[in-house]
Formats: sequence, C-alpha cells, structure tokens
Amino acid sequence: MKPTSTASLSLWNGFDEFTPLNDRVDAPPLSLPAISEPMRVIIVRHGQSTWNAEGRIQGSTDLSVLTEKGVKQAGKTRDMLSAVPFSAVFQSPLARARQTADVVLQGRHQGESARQSPPATAPPSPPPPRVTLPCLREVDLYQFQGLLKAEGKALYGEAYMRWQRAPHTFEMDGRAPVRELWYRGSLAWQSLLQPQPATASEAGSSSSGSSSSSSNGGGGAAGGAPARQLLVVAHNAINQGLVATALGLPPQYFRRLPQNNAALSVLDFTPATATGSAPHVTLSCLNQSPDNPFKNPDKVVGHVVLLSPPAGGGEQQAAALQALAAVLSNLQVTHVLMATPDVNSYLVTSLLATQQQQPTAAAAAAAPVEHMPAAGPEVWRRAVELAAVKTGGATTGSAVQYGNVLVLLDEQSHAAAVWAALGLAAPPAGAGPLLRVSPGGLSVCEFAADPAQTPATVRCINNTAHL
Repeated sequence: MKPTSTASLSLWNGFDEFTPLNDRVDAPPLSLPAISEPMRVIIVRHGQSTWNAEGRIQGSTDLSVLTEKGVKQAGKTRDMLSAVPFSAVFQSPLARARQTADVVLQGRHQGESARQSPPATAPPSPPPPRVTLPCLREVDLYQFQGLLKAEGKALYGEAYMRWQRAPHTFEMDGRAPVRELWYRGSLAWQSLLQPQPATASEAGSSSSGSSSSSSNGGGGAAGGAPARQLLVVAHNAINQGLVATALGLPPQYFRRLPQNNAALSVLDFTPATATGSAPHVTLSCLNQSPDNPFKNPDKVVGHVVLLSPPAGGGEQQAAALQALAAVLSNLQVTHVLMATPDVNSYLVTSLLATQQQQPTAAAAAAAPVEHMPAAGPEVWRRAVELAAVKTGGATTGSAVQYGNVLVLLDEQSHAAAVWAALGLAAPPAGAGPLLRVSPGGLSVCEFAADPAQTPATVRCINNTAHL
C-alpha cells in the first residue's frame, strides 16, 4: 500500500523486533485452554502516553512513555486494586505498559495486596512475579505507526478511511491488523490461563478454605474472589481483543468495547464440567475507572445509560444515590425509562438532583419518565427509540444531538440489555459467557450518530467505581 504523498512519516520499514515471533497470523482465534481451578484476570490499559497526548498512532512501536497525567491515572488504578493480592503479573513489552505496571504494583509483596503488611519478624517477600508477553503488545499498524492521525488521513486517503470505517475487514499489503490482533489475543490466553506455581499466600488461603476479597473494581464475584488472581497490563486494542476472544465475540466488535487509559476490566474463569473443555467465563466489569464515563462530547451524540438501583436503605442508599447523581451530572438526561418495580419517585429525584445545576435545568426537570415491564431486549429497543429523538443541533449549525436515556432495571434485565446493545441475545444459563451486574452497577452505551442507525459502543459495563 503506497501513500498518496511521497513524504511518508511512517516508522515501518517492513521488519521489527516482533517479526521473528511469527505471531502476525490472519487466522481464527484459538479456543480458551481448559483450567483446573477458578481464576480471576484483571486487565488494565496503560495510562496516558506522550503519543496519546499528541494524537499520534502508536501501534506496536515503543517510542512513547507515560505523561504526568498517565502516571496519576495509574496511581488511581493502584488505589482501586490496593486490596487485591495478585498471584502473577503479565505485561506488554512496551514501555508505556511496563511503567503503568510499576505504578500499580508500588508497595506490594508476593501474593499480598498493597494494604497487607508482612509481620515485623518475617523477611520481606518479593513482589508478584512479572512475565513479559510479546503477544500483549498493541495492535500492529505497520505503515500507520508514527503518524499523527491527520497525517494518516492525508497520506493514505481512502485506505485510512477504510481503517476508520471497517477495521475488521481492513488490510494493508496483505496484512489484516484486527484479525491478527484477535488471534494474538487468543494466543495470550494460552499463557495466561496456564497453571502457575502457587504463592505462599495462595497456599495458606487454600488450606484454610478461605478466598481473597474481591477487587474494588471487580464487581464482586459470587462467594468472593478466587485465590488465583492475575494482573494483565497492556493496551487499548489488545485488551479489547482479550475481552472479546474470552467472550467469543468476533473481530467485528473491535472498537465496540473501548478501553480508557488506566481503566480495568475483570474476567472470572471457572473450570468446565467436562474434562478438557474451555472454562466458563464471566465478565464482571468492563472499562472501570474512577473518572467520569461521559466523555468525548465531540464524538458522542446520544447515550443509553443502564443502571441497577443500589442495594440497602437509609444512609447507605442515600450515599450511593448521591454518588450516582454526581456521575450523571456530566450528562443531560432527556428521558427516564423505569423497567423495575424497585424504583420510586425519591430514587429518580435523587439521581437527577444534579441535573438542576445544568444550564438547561428546565429541560432536565422536565425529563419524562416512562414505565415498562422488565425485559432486557424490549427495554433496549425502547431505549434506542427514545435516544433517537433529536434534541438539538442541525438548525444551529452544530452537529445533531440525540437523546440521553437513563434506564433503571434489575440486574438480570440489565445484563440482557447489554447483550442486546451488542446485537446479541443473552446466552442460556451454562451455555455461554455471562455478564455480572451488581446493585448500583452502571453501564454506558454511546452512539456516534443516529441511534436508530448506528451500533452502540459500550463504554463500560457494571461500573461500580462510584460506590
């Protein structure tokens, strides 16, 4: 593929340090390997890098490092995961991911969380073992690597537009970046799910019959977290590939499950009943971050926000509602769809309390409330219909704006609605991957154009950072 200009700024010369690995394979993803014990894998994207800040295409190059903002983002992730004892850490070979892992692991000892301290008489334990996996590097973008995004468009014209419009079918010089990425993600799972030597902490946990506490960002696995918990620190695209291949989603889902800087996703694996079969997979949360999930106003024209009411009552529920209202303060809610009987006017009023502080408070106060029976797919279809109502732009010269719909529903319907947002039906129990939704869990679906015509991007699933 030749650029439309002769002055390409690309760093790709047809060969790099990863070429000898022969892992750039345009082939279907490998199946997940069988496991013999429950495992939790926490996947983190690196913090903001210098090239992120510049708007430069990084791909699998290793010429950027964390910015000051990126280090602070990684520090927030460290705090979210401070109670999680990691058995092992797997990291990309690229500096921006290694730096992020350094920050997240500050103050840790082997098999311990950052909040645990070894007894004063005990010798210091080494930190969790760290393994560098080359297949965890970012997507290989070949000639695009090193270019500013504007340069990519100017130099490669229609080819760059194809990469933007249909990345899963895009090819350059016989290379298929996204299909290769999906294969590499499945290749990484072959290493991540292999048995690892137990740490002393794990051995003690196993012998006592107890399990570790769940991560603050983990959505809360039923019965507590498994003794074996892995940390993976990598990149936006490869993390999407890891999540998607674990859930059995094809390359068409690239960019449908984005990963923010320093955000985390949690996958729980349990052994299959049949010996040698792939494990059961539960996505406990996707793209969780303490930062507000409502971003990119120049790229998002509408939202559907799924929320399961927080549990408890009294001060506990009031505090949770206040935290959720603060999250929603960045969004102008245009419709409320109530699909659970567990919601009353006090709860809705509390959630929308900060809307009155917005410049368009009159519109917020008048956000209509609609009731319907709880059924995930039907709720999703109605939410999209409401989101497709134009609310601004066009006549003022700005981009057309559509609705921002807040949907209140129980945990089971919430999970079914997320599957519907991905264009899928919820798998029958025991017959496919699961989505975990916790009380107070928030899922955000975005639309880059008319919601009636545009597939949703799922910004986060079961985000509980506000709690």
